[in-house]
Amino acid sequence: MYRSKQLLCADRIMRDANDNSIAVIGLFEDSTAVSFPLAIPRFSIIWLLERTELTDPVATVGNIILSSNGAQIQSFDVGIDFQGGKSTRVILVVGGVFVPGPGTFVVTANAGNITDTYEFSFEQSAQVIPPQQPHPGP
Repeated sequence: MYRSKQLLCADRIMRDANDNSIAVIGLFEDSTAVSFPLAIPRFSIIWLLERTELTDPVATVGNIILSSNGAQIQSFDVGIDFQGGKSTRVILVVGGVFVPGPGTFVVTANAGNITDTYEFSFEQSAQVIPPQQPHPGP
């Protein structure tokens, strides 16, 4: 059996090659947008997993689903390899996500017996009013 320890979504997720540490930059949280559809040029996901028993399979395939207001936008199969250890992390960078409209955005991660979700929302900001035309003089 597997256990999900953490699922995060951000603009950037970087792994330091020297000490194998992770930096998460620009965590996606509830926010506003002026207009929709909203283009997110880089959408990074990190999923931390552990095997509850060392006899669990060392490698498996998981699935990441991006959805907006219940409608699936994209889906990706991801390889999960524990390389003989008890825990691992999956880092996925999606080059371009389009959010069709305001509402709830959900990332769902599935593997074996587990499902984890990361949820945030996009709201539309106040309507942009075009500048007024100058009035002619008296």
